[in-house]
Amino acid sequence: MPPFTAKAKAGTIIRNPDGRVMRRMEREFTTAAAGALAALLDALTDNIGDDANMMLVRLDDGEVTRPFHDAITGELQRVALAGSEFGREQIEGDVFGVRKASPIEFGVWDLANARAAEWALTYGYELIRGILDTTRGYLQSAVSDYIQSRMTIGELIERIRGGGMFSPERAQRIAVTEVTRAYASGNMAAWRASGVIEAREWRTNNDELVCPICGPLAGRVAGLDEEFDVGISGPPAHPRCRCWIVPKVV
Repeated sequence: MPPFTAKAKAGTIIRNPDGRVMRRMEREFTTAAAGALAALLDALTDNIGDDANMMLVRLDDGEVTRPFHDAITGELQRVALAGSEFGREQIEGDVFGVRKASPIEFGVWDLANARAAEWALTYGYELIRGILDTTRGYLQSAVSDYIQSRMTIGELIERIRGGGMFSPERAQRIAVTEVTRAYASGNMAAWRASGVIEAREWRTNNDELVCPICGPLAGRVAGLDEEFDVGISGPPAHPRCRCWIVPKVV
């Protein structure tokens, strides 16, 4: 913990992420994910002849999937670092009053950013493995139907292309969920590095769109290493979740 020369103000830090900024990051993530999914489909289906199983073989080839991995991980890092910077602004601006009055050494924020970037790399492998596993199951079913029918390879590829697994809609689902997760993880990296944050409070938009899962979580407080509810350690609580957390000085 860094040596402090000022006492932090107790209570909830009320500054929330700018919704316009969050939506912009979602759009940028969606664009990157949509391009990566389209490029992955092209790589899987390029010059496969009549051998539909070649798509499954290529899906297990790290060289084929690496561009997809790099694109998604890059977006996770970008958003996580933005979350870390916002966490710094919350602490320096709202805990200590003004940023220049913060007693926290600059190197602490370098550490926070490094941890946010490291989180993105580690979690990125888990996320992409899950995406590719789901994709593999879909392709296996499609290839099985192809083998048992009189479908041409061209018809199979068109069916896959229109089936949603490589669609902009899937890219958006991934983007909204993962922007929420990466931003919150970046926040946590800054809060932990600061040494003054001991708890978090769950926030929702508190409108008619709040779902039955997140509604009861609004305003709930948990320690940095505690769950808000069983199996829910932080946003996102479900796919497309747009909740966020704010830090508390106890």
